[in-house]
Amino acid sequence: MRKKNYLWYQFWRHTVVGNGLRFFYSTVKTSGKEHLPKDKPILYVPNHQNSFMDALHVATTTKPVIYFLTRAQAFKPDIIGKFLWSINMMPVYRVRDGLKSVQKNNEIFEKCIQYLKNKDTVLVFAEANHNLKRRIRPLSKGFTRIAFGAEEKHNWELDLQIVPVGVNYSEHRTGGNAVQVNYGKPIPVSNFRSLLEKDEKEAVETMKEQVSDAMKELVFHVEDLNEYPVHKILWDDLEPDNFKIIDPEIANPRIRKTHEHITPELIEKAKELTNIADKHDVDLNELACGKQFGFKDFVLVPFYLFSLLNNIIPYQPIRYLIRM
Repeated sequence: MRKKNYLWYQFWRHTVVGNGLRFFYSTVKTSGKEHLPKDKPILYVPNHQNSFMDALHVATTTKPVIYFLTRAQAFKPDIIGKFLWSINMMPVYRVRDGLKSVQKNNEIFEKCIQYLKNKDTVLVFAEANHNLKRRIRPLSKGFTRIAFGAEEKHNWELDLQIVPVGVNYSEHRTGGNAVQVNYGKPIPVSNFRSLLEKDEKEAVETMKEQVSDAMKELVFHVEDLNEYPVHKILWDDLEPDNFKIIDPEIANPRIRKTHEHITPELIEKAKELTNIADKHDVDLNELACGKQFGFKDFVLVPFYLFSLLNNIIPYQPIRYLIRM
């Protein structure tokens, strides 16, 4: 059955957002789409590094109509909130939004369960907030509440599938870079039924652990946060090939191999270099691998300036939204 806002949603998904992403990024690659379940409800659980951009990449690289759980702060002012509701975004409230607001999550979760009953797709950022670090952070239990709640409410007949997703950026904030969206193998919620009936807490932790482990295989992931500055410099800042940064099958073996050679002294030197670069606003990748200003760039300078001046005002609200 076609949704009331189907054409409106598809217009924004494909015509506006899809084309916009194709212009903004040099390349958007996908892998693992053959794993996606057909004719079954899906709960997407992607990593969350780049604010709204993460959801947009999932929405534009798959077919199902998706309902997105989004932080409530993004729904202010009301005119923005109404627009976000119209394109299937739903607010999720945190303690900082007030205890009364948090109670509204019950209604939102019920909506999610109803969508899943209808074999629709829901997207949840289980890391709760976004962070530019290239790693999977601890997952919150909100998505497990939706997954178990949906199956229990419908007598375990939904066959709900959790699909881990990894969105990888060669560079998060600037255009002209590469993105790779990796879809993992689905994890049936029914796998946890017997454990849930014995010990709910253990079932929740087990689901979180399995989904987290699956996500770590789909992104550039540094397990030891203390070692992050070393891996960031070696395999991101000093890497001239964008595609090696966004491909976890290349990046993660490098990280694992490097791990055994990292010393406390090397970590301190990496932290010091990172702090100096941040203090002086120096991009280490640009410094090490920056492109030369060529004849083509020289010829196109007038067009660059015209585009900058023509779009600087309308660009600001978009810039504000994607950096929230």
